[in-house]
Amino acid sequence: MAKKGLFIFLGILSLVIGIIGAFLPVLPTTPFILLAAFLFARSSETLYNKLANNKYFGETVVNFRENKIISKKTKAISLISMWIFIIFSIYIIPLIIIKLLVFVLGLIGTFFITRFPSTKINNKS
Repeated sequence: MAKKGLFIFLGILSLVIGIIGAFLPVLPTTPFILLAAFLFARSSETLYNKLANNKYFGETVVNFRENKIISKKTKAISLISMWIFIIFSIYIIPLIIIKLLVFVLGLIGTFFITRFPSTKINNKS
């Protein structure tokens, strides 16, 4: 029971961070939403279903869970909005170390988003 409660708490936290990431430069939304879906799938069918049926995140969650894909549209929106905010942040942040941190986090987010296919890959031998 404690594990289930921890997963629900972490899922809600991840979901909140993902939603905040839609508006903040260095927090990518997609990975946190997918993490929330993973945690909810293992702890609360109700919360998972609410996320999977959400009009903003549902398609991404279902596509990823069932096919391990992130749509081209989701990738494009994620990457474009993320890099617009990253470039803006780098421009306005005075400390070089923070600029570098923002840039590196952007690269990590980009790597995560781009490493998954946009269409289902058929492994025919």
